[in-house]
Amino acid sequence: MKELPIFILDNGSYTIKAGFFNKELNSENENPFIIPNCISRGKINKVNFIGSEVNECKDLSNLIQQRPFEKGYLTNWGLEKEIWDWIYFDSNLFSNFEPNEVQLLLTEPCFNLPNIAQSYEEIVFEEYEFESLYKTIGPKLAISLLCNNSKIPDCCLVVDSSYSFTYVVPFFEGEPIYGAIKRLNIGGKMDETYIINEVKEACCYVSTDFKNDMEKSRYPESSPILLEYVLPDFSTKRCGYIKDKTKIVQEGIDEQILLMNNERFTTPEIFFHPQYIGSEQPGLPEIIIDVIEATNLEPYEKELFFGNILLVGGNFKIKNFKERLYNELKKLAPVDVKINFTVPEE
Repeated sequence: MKELPIFILDNGSYTIKAGFFNKELNSENENPFIIPNCISRGKINKVNFIGSEVNECKDLSNLIQQRPFEKGYLTNWGLEKEIWDWIYFDSNLFSNFEPNEVQLLLTEPCFNLPNIAQSYEEIVFEEYEFESLYKTIGPKLAISLLCNNSKIPDCCLVVDSSYSFTYVVPFFEGEPIYGAIKRLNIGGKMDETYIINEVKEACCYVSTDFKNDMEKSRYPESSPILLEYVLPDFSTKRCGYIKDKTKIVQEGIDEQILLMNNERFTTPEIFFHPQYIGSEQPGLPEIIIDVIEATNLEPYEKELFFGNILLVGGNFKIKNFKERLYNELKKLAPVDVKINFTVPEE
C-alpha cells in the first residue's frame, strides 16, 4: 500500500508555517514556508492581499490587516478558509495539491475550546476531504529540538511566546502535563499594523538593568539609548530603518523620524512586570516556577525541568530576552540548580 505524504500546517495566529514532511514535494524544496495568517486590504483601492501577495502592495501604510484569530483562538473560519485555499491551491507553493491524497498534521492552541476544535475537524474533512488528520499543540512538535540526536529528556519545559499569548508547557516522558500548563496573557501583538511591528523588531530590546537604562534615557538630548527610526515613504523607501547619525541627510530629502528612547526597553518589560499595563498576573519567571511546582513530580524530577528549557516563538528574537530571563529565573530557582536554555536559530 502506498504511503501517503504528510503535510504539516502549524496554524499560528500571526504566521502559518506550512510544508510537506518530505521537502522534495514543496516548490524549490523549501521547508517550511512562512505565510502571514491574515488578509491585508488596501484602505484606498480595496484590493485584498493574501500571503506573499502583500509584496505587490506599493504602500504598506495603506493596509488594514484582518486576522482569523482573536485572542489566540480561531474565530473567523471564513477568513481562515480563504487563506488555506490560497496556500493549498493558488500560491504555487505546492504543485497539484490533492487533499484526499494527503495526511494532515495540524496544530491548535493549548486548551482549544471544544466547539472550535470540532470546527477544525469539520473543515478538514468536509471542506477539503483530507485523508486523515492528526491535531496537536505547537510545543509538542517543538520538543524534538531538545533531542541532540538522542531521546527527548524525561522532563522538559517549552516556553512558547508568540503573537497573542505566552504559554509555559511542561513535558514528562514526551507528553504534556496539561494540568500544569499556564498562560501569560502577553505576546508580541502591537496595536496598529505592519509598520509599528517593524519598528518594534528593529528597535526594541530587553533591559538587563531597567533602573539604569531608565536613568540613561531621562534626558533625550543626551541619551545613549535614543534611536531615530526613519519611517518609509513608499516612494523612495519601502522599508524603514534606524538612522545612521554619522551620515548627513541629502538636501531635498524629507525624512519622517520616529524617536525611540525608553520605549525601546519599556515595551518588552511587560513580560517581566505585567502590572505595568494593569494586569494582575505574575511575570514570566514567576510563571515558570509556578508551572514546575504544579507538575506534582518528585523534587529531583522538578529540578530536571530547569536544565531543559526550550524558548520558542518570535518574541525570543528580542535582544537580551534570554539573558534577562536567565538572571530573573536564577533568583527564584532552588540553590545550585542548573538552568539551561535552548533557543532555535529559526
